[in-house]
Amino acid sequence: SAVWAGGLYALGDRFAAPELSYRAAENLCEDFRARALGRIAGDLHRYRPVNKEHDHPAVRGAVCELRNGESVSSLTVRAQVDLHRKTDPAPEFDVPSLGLVAALGAGSTEAVQGLGERAVFFTTPGDGVVQLRVLDGGAVFTIEAYGTGTAQNTPTDTAVMQAAMVEDARALMAVLKE
Repeated sequence: SAVWAGGLYALGDRFAAPELSYRAAENLCEDFRARALGRIAGDLHRYRPVNKEHDHPAVRGAVCELRNGESVSSLTVRAQVDLHRKTDPAPEFDVPSLGLVAALGAGSTEAVQGLGERAVFFTTPGDGVVQLRVLDGGAVFTIEAYGTGTAQNTPTDTAVMQAAMVEDARALMAVLKE
């Protein structure tokens, strides 16, 4: 019994619910303006933003998908915010999305300094998809951008895309900060 109690005491913080520092988004597309990405690829809010929320006892989340074209888009941006209510997302944060890896193959991961508690870029082979994930205050922010490469406004410089994603992530985090 003493060993069991000691183990629970030692691991107790790991299983504790994180202290949330952010509010839930009622309409993430209103909160996520994507101004920096819009300077690269044109107004991303012009063509019917797609907004969805999900509310589960463990995670409350919201997703916003934006694009810079009506039927053909050269850039699609997807923002997602997940507020973890039951467990700390930190231990699994650095693992790339299984769905993204399965669909697009292994990519490279690069740490981003000075953004949230931890932040990483995941880039797929050929720079087809760039994903920024930020862990901060019990929340995981994800901004993912991908283009078709067929239109004039398609961003081709990954460094420029990453800088814009960091700027837009900072703005979104500031809007949702409690």
